[in-house]
Amino acid sequence: MQVHHIGVQTADIDATLEWYSQFFNGGKENWALDSFSKLTLSRLPGISRLVEFQIEGVRFHFYDREGINQDRRVPGPEFQHCGLAVESAAELLRYRERWFELARSGRFKAPHWSDPSDVVFDEDGVGSLYVEDINGLEIELTYIPDDAAR
Repeated sequence: MQVHHIGVQTADIDATLEWYSQFFNGGKENWALDSFSKLTLSRLPGISRLVEFQIEGVRFHFYDREGINQDRRVPGPEFQHCGLAVESAAELLRYRERWFELARSGRFKAPHWSDPSDVVFDEDGVGSLYVEDINGLEIELTYIPDDAAR
């Protein structure tokens, strides 16, 4: 089994596409939908658009829904974060700086901005950085050296 895509519900699909494109320095739109099956409409009331956006080998399905709750601080079960591997430890530092550049740019409005974590490394040299996208969803960027015991 392998991951096919990561679904991201948003109130502003265009801003989300732009943020991911800017943060990850690229990506491409593979396809988009604006009509949906009865099953999709029953599972996701208010859905009006879905776009598959790909960054390297990772596919995101961004979709917007009318009337969704943007307050990510409401408690309850949820996927806490998704983890994406990067090729080098230096990339973690570049992504952290890139997050600050985008936040300071004023181009993106978020329900709340939370600063990214520090870049930390464990005893095996595995590095991690946690950032939130403009929807308040947490992304872990991780570097795992070839000689790590994982």
